Amino acid sequence: MGGLDLRKVKLAIIGCGTISQLNVPGYLQHDQCEIVALCDPDMERARFRASQWGISPEIYSDYDDILNSSYVDAVEILSPTYLHAQQILDGLSAGKHISCQKPIASTLKETREIANALKSTNLKFRVTENFIFYPPIMKAKELMEEHLIQ
Repeated sequence: MGGLDLRKVKLAIIGCGTISQLNVPGYLQHDQCEIVALCDPDMERARFRASQWGISPEIYSDYDDILNSSYVDAVEILSPTYLHAQQILDGLSAGKHISCQKPIASTLKETREIANALKSTNLKFRVTENFIFYPPIMKAKELMEEHLIQ
């Protein structure tokens, strides 16, 4: 799958823990995205998130099943940091576009491996940081700005 086309991007969410509640709402609201799969080692947690978000995706406990799906275009990696580098590399190797919650890796060596893998593909890759939009942080910023303006 080289480039994105104009149809809806079929997205798999990898990791349905706490951070998913900050990342997934934007995808749910985007008219060119459809969440088609959730993957978490705890399938009950994935089912709970699907219910919470009002969607009916496929539920997986094994990342390899997502990578082997021709139905999935892209993955949003929200798993623990120590899994990121290998999941990114495996996803790129499987032809999936990748979005990964920061940090992308645990070591500089892993980061270089990812950079090298990206040189030989035309897949989309990005690193996201959504904590700046975490409601308590946004409220603190608002309060600080109010204080500075007065």
